[in-house]
Amino acid sequence: MIKTKSGFTLIELLVVFTISAVFFGAGIAAYGRFNRDKNLEKHTLAIQQLLQVGKVKARSNDKGGCSALDHYNVVVESEYKVTTSVVCATGTSTFSQSHLIMSEENIQIDTSESGSNFTFYHLRPTSDSGCIVLQDQRSNECRSISVSASGVTEIVKSCSCS
Repeated sequence: MIKTKSGFTLIELLVVFTISAVFFGAGIAAYGRFNRDKNLEKHTLAIQQLLQVGKVKARSNDKGGCSALDHYNVVVESEYKVTTSVVCATGTSTFSQSHLIMSEENIQIDTSESGSNFTFYHLRPTSDSGCIVLQDQRSNECRSISVSASGVTEIVKSCSCS
């Protein structure tokens, strides 16, 4: 009677382990890219929402604490902050809303682009046109939010406003 050994050889185990490690490493890298893309998308949508809120409140004559409304401003204050404010007819300004990006998230707003100050007036269908660009510093992925003269916002996967 011949005895047969059952089990796997060392080479077979090493091949299976190596293939598993490669797939695991690729999965971890893809998961990191996915998280960075979703984080960039989250901040882009939040800033787009600030623009929409400023436009809607101005056009609906939401006075925001003023006795008479002049306009709503959406301003890129720094590489990490966008603010919406109400400007009264008297010229005084009151804070409304802001969006802050934490520096450890490695996402910055490109402040070199022109048109990073948007004004929405009551009873006027026009506004300032321009663009806001957000860039993930680790992956160099970008999203740009363009605002047309009619106040329509559009998000594009681009690092420029052209």
